[in-house]
Amino acid sequence: RQAIPIEYAPLPEPRRLLFPAPVASRLAVDGEGSLLLLDGEGAWLYKFFANRRPGTDSLARMGGRGVQGEGLVQPTQVQSPNRNQVFVLDYGNRRLLALNVNLQLVQETDFAAQPIQRPPPEQDLYVYPSAFAISPSGETFVLNQDDARVYKFD
Repeated sequence: RQAIPIEYAPLPEPRRLLFPAPVASRLAVDGEGSLLLLDGEGAWLYKFFANRRPGTDSLARMGGRGVQGEGLVQPTQVQSPNRNQVFVLDYGNRRLLALNVNLQLVQETDFAAQPIQRPPPEQDLYVYPSAFAISPSGETFVLNQDDARVYKFD
């Protein structure tokens, strides 16, 4: 058998530099084209609004090191499946945060406080979320690092 060479298309030149992002570890774009930058080291989430109204801020920020409320410990993933929500996986606190468009906390799923009940003789399972996905219908899928399985939450 002979290997078939793969041809790669060259990347186009960027149109412009938007801003430096030396601390960003993850990047996402929401339904309005706003950029979401996750600083896993400093535990901050930044949103750069694409369609800001005159007289309003062009940047929102949430997080900072903390174990309650909007504080984060080792955030590892950000996703915005629609125009109204932003989700952040806070690995260090073992939780998934749902935020509104202004990055204000709306709902928290605390996996550390809610073990998955298993019938005896098995022990209850604690979720250590390493990744998540939100379906178009709003179902949440979580990859559990502890047992290498995917769990679905409504």
